[in-house]
Amino acid sequence: FIDGLELLILDEADRMLDLGFANELKQIHEAACHRLRQTLMFSATLAHTEFEELATVLLDNPHRVTVGQELAPHEDIEQRFVLCDHLDHKQALLEHLLRHETYQQAIIFTATRSDTERLAQLFNDKGLSAAALSGELKQNARNTIMDGFMRGHHSLLFTTDIASRGLDLLNVSLVINFDMPKVAAEFVHRIGRTGRAGAKGTAVSLVSLKDWPSYLAVQQLLQLDDSFTALPGLEAKFNGQ
Repeated sequence: FIDGLELLILDEADRMLDLGFANELKQIHEAACHRLRQTLMFSATLAHTEFEELATVLLDNPHRVTVGQELAPHEDIEQRFVLCDHLDHKQALLEHLLRHETYQQAIIFTATRSDTERLAQLFNDKGLSAAALSGELKQNARNTIMDGFMRGHHSLLFTTDIASRGLDLLNVSLVINFDMPKVAAEFVHRIGRTGRAGAKGTAVSLVSLKDWPSYLAVQQLLQLDDSFTALPGLEAKFNGQ
């Protein structure tokens, strides 16, 4: 790993030279040669197990500096929760949202790879352009799907939590949780795929009996009001009790 890191640093140094940052690179080198040296690591998601383990291995007595609050409410995202009864009801609610909400592109999060593929095919058959993304795909296949989505070839992306972090997609104005995440903190990352760069976004979560424990965990984590939205003609019998 360390050898690979050194190669990455050398490649970045060459790139800086090509861009005309020779003086800046010299200053960095001189600072790094002092006996007392400070190493900085940056990440968009510090609260991640792999990052914490890496910091422990590479850094000596590290101090953590966070800009902003990772789990703070996102003021640019309108959040709604909709109760549902069963799978067919969920799919009917999903279709209603995708046909009546105003959006340019939407990301729909599911719990399993099979659901991403099944739902993408279902809505392609219904005339909506959809793609499916999951961690089981090879990297080149994932890159192709994301490139097509970013270019606007598809209006819908059905995905697992693999797309909940690190994607800056400015045309995504709607996020739907078809299934609630198993880990409450993942909810924040999911809905954060919309409302980017000052734009407004909407996040709608479908909550069935199976999703109820996950919903309660999210509600407690984010201190949410216990309120739900009902879609006319598609009201649920399940009331959260």
